[in-house]
Amino acid sequence: MVEFLENHPGKVSAQAISKYESSHYQNGEDAYSQGHYPTALKRLKPLAERGHVESQHRLGVMYGNGTGVDKDYEQAIKWFRRAAEQGHDRAQYYLGWMYGEGRGFAKDYGEAAKWYRKAAEQGYTNAQYELGKMYENGRGVPQDDEAAVKWYRKAAEQRHADAQYSLCVMYQYGRGVSKELVADRYELCVVYEDGRGVPKAFEAALEWYRKAVDQGDAYAQYQLGRIYEYGIGVEQNDQAATKWYRKVAQQYKEVADQGDAYAQYQLGEMYEDGSGVQQDFETAARWYRKASQQGHIDAEYKLLEIVDLVKKDSM
Repeated sequence: MVEFLENHPGKVSAQAISKYESSHYQNGEDAYSQGHYPTALKRLKPLAERGHVESQHRLGVMYGNGTGVDKDYEQAIKWFRRAAEQGHDRAQYYLGWMYGEGRGFAKDYGEAAKWYRKAAEQGYTNAQYELGKMYENGRGVPQDDEAAVKWYRKAAEQRHADAQYSLCVMYQYGRGVSKELVADRYELCVVYEDGRGVPKAFEAALEWYRKAVDQGDAYAQYQLGRIYEYGIGVEQNDQAATKWYRKVAQQYKEVADQGDAYAQYQLGEMYEDGSGVQQDFETAARWYRKASQQGHIDAEYKLLEIVDLVKKDSM
């Protein structure tokens, strides 16, 4: 069909082409999720070369990970850029990450910020968080606490855990927010459990987490672990943090073994960070891979990031 389209332009309706591309792309994605990578490449590459944006993004992931092909940052950049230039938010995010980390070319924080911003403005959570970090640290953009808070808040409203805590720290030290919000140095934290992003007193948030923990809520256990690890609103306590991380790791393991992609991703993060478990990049990569094969987008990117850490850890 692809060969016919190339040799007979204008002979097939746009509707027929779209239907064909959607069907072929889904076949390629199904092959990818089942680990049939040569078939996935065969299905997706012709579509990518014709400008199919999701296929371009998938090829970027495959070459960046070395999944079914030799790892090749130049090819990854090529396909991510093609997708990013068509407005694909995840490709824009990952292109920004490659510039920021110097994967495939020299580090360029200005270019990293440029691509993060494009994805962030489309509402992509990870990009909003990374852009917030760039403003907080003055990398690739002028240092600007108010801009950092703006982007952290946008990501936090979508329940990005790292953004929530970065925002808490900004509030705690009165950076980028009005003094009225941190009057008398009370530890205020913005939590978004009600979906509206209304600031609440930290003690009320802590009480909510404790009640949820009593009901076995893994998310609340994880958040309590972070609260104690970073000493946000409470005295810093590694022992208490480890206690809660271990509890949540056990819960995630049980659910992940049943094939839950979210639990697999969270367990990958815990092994990567050494939260409640011994740090193990190879095990983290294994859980990220399982989640990625089920279409968990963040797991795909984590897998790309951790590949080099696995190699360093084994040297």
